[in-house]
Amino acid sequence: MIRLIAFLLTATASLAAAPQPAAASFGDCEDPAYIATFGFDREAGSGPFLCVERARVDISTPHGDRSLRIIHHAAYDWAPQPGAYEATERGLRAAAEALNDLGNYEIEDVTVLLLDDFPPGALESPGSASEIAGETRADDDECRIVFYLLGVGGDPANLEVSVAHEIFHCVQLATLSNRQMTSGSAGTGQGGDWWLEGSPEWFAHYALGTMGLLPSRVASFDRQVEEGRSLIEMAYGATPFFIWLANERGPSSVVPFLRQMADSRAPSAQYAAMRSALPPEDWQRFAQDYIDGNIQRPRGAGPLPFSVGDGETWTWSASRAEDIELAPFTITHGRVHFECGAWRIETRPSSVRYGTRPMSGSIWGPLPAEIDTEAGNEADHRFVSISPETRRQTLTIDVERMRSCEPCGGTQEIDRCLTGVWEQSGGGAVEWMRSQMPPNVSIPVAEQAGGAIILNEDGTYWTAPLSQHIIIVAEEHDGTTTADGTGEATAAGRWSAEGGQLNMCQDSGGLAGSAQVTTPDTSFNMPFGSPGAGNISMRYTCSEGSFSTQMDIPGSAAPMSTQYSKIGG
Repeated sequence: MIRLIAFLLTATASLAAAPQPAAASFGDCEDPAYIATFGFDREAGSGPFLCVERARVDISTPHGDRSLRIIHHAAYDWAPQPGAYEATERGLRAAAEALNDLGNYEIEDVTVLLLDDFPPGALESPGSASEIAGETRADDDECRIVFYLLGVGGDPANLEVSVAHEIFHCVQLATLSNRQMTSGSAGTGQGGDWWLEGSPEWFAHYALGTMGLLPSRVASFDRQVEEGRSLIEMAYGATPFFIWLANERGPSSVVPFLRQMADSRAPSAQYAAMRSALPPEDWQRFAQDYIDGNIQRPRGAGPLPFSVGDGETWTWSASRAEDIELAPFTITHGRVHFECGAWRIETRPSSVRYGTRPMSGSIWGPLPAEIDTEAGNEADHRFVSISPETRRQTLTIDVERMRSCEPCGGTQEIDRCLTGVWEQSGGGAVEWMRSQMPPNVSIPVAEQAGGAIILNEDGTYWTAPLSQHIIIVAEEHDGTTTADGTGEATAAGRWSAEGGQLNMCQDSGGLAGSAQVTTPDTSFNMPFGSPGAGNISMRYTCSEGSFSTQMDIPGSAAPMSTQYSKIGG
């Protein structure tokens, strides 16, 4: 007997010392007051809620053991569509399993209440209220979720996703601050809605590994990108970003990202938090992966079904600059197209982050400094940028056409006598002007330096910068008017020569300067400039070491004659 008593005492002590599952601190689900804490008090004052607990899952979290359960009224069976209960249990169990991958997170015990009724206000005001699937609220020891099975949310096809989605809201409520949780706008696409709703959608589809609602979320993202909306103007549509984040950095990266989100609805606060949470290159890589369709479904089950729009098209057929406005955290994308020719490209400021790639390529980078489409460089480039700044930015793409593909003067023939480096030795525009001016107008000063012209054998030409200083004086009956001007001219393009006709087609360069004009009454500065001479033709003669041209001037009987001497090969 003593041995038996000793054995029993030892066994009892061993059982007492063994780890025991923590008892969940759930309220009494048959108490109408407890049911009222779910935000629904239909049963209050009408006797006990005939509660049935249909499922329970115990989990271990970084902050202690927790339990997740599903309850409903004993007579709720008439309301759900076939498969509704099974769908909610799948969502609960999948979420419980996926919580293990979140890293350091917090959650309280979770109760999911299935209710045989319509969402609040759905009957009085059909519309958005009738689309409510469930609602989540929490206090210090329990997170409570209610699902309205007679509304749109009662569809079994969506219930499993909705249950897992709401359970992630329980993670948010326990992990984040109250101010962060109130930074949204009830899913309307303002303030923190983009992360408050986008991250639970990622979690639900990660937990279940099914397409679920992903096609509609992806379509929403595509549409809002084309509308020019920033991420903070989205809600559920921001789901692809969190899928990308979890794929790129692992599921445990999502909660730390959320911890850094703003506790204010103000766009400036949201943008500042986003800018701190990820480096600029990660934001840009997200935008590029979106354009390329490289964002995989959760758990790598194939690519998300994006339908990326064309965006804008920026075309260059001549030298010009294009300003592209970049709003904060907004995907701006399109196509950069260059007509046939050789182009020199500059983008500024260098601080603006963007990416381009040839339409047939896969490697993203800045626009090349030069593109020659005739030589085989691709004329079309994909462009995308997502500005990780708190204010709008402007990216300027400044393109200079160095050469067109069209034959100058309708021919590609050249006279090799003309090839080489030449400088003006006589005649020219100033001498022609002097010969045509009235007696009361004179040019007492006409100085120039530089301006050598290089005619290449490949049919291209360019000029060294030509600096000019010219003074024009006009004597009038009421006094003297003087224009004292300085300027600089450059040119580059194509040339041809055939049958004694020299053709020059300017593709880039031009004239810019200013003149100080003084009249008897006033004095002022007058800027002047032109993009260049365009396409011109003139008669010429050429011999070894020199050539001369004669160009007809509209409205004048006297042609302009210019002589050149060769100074280099």
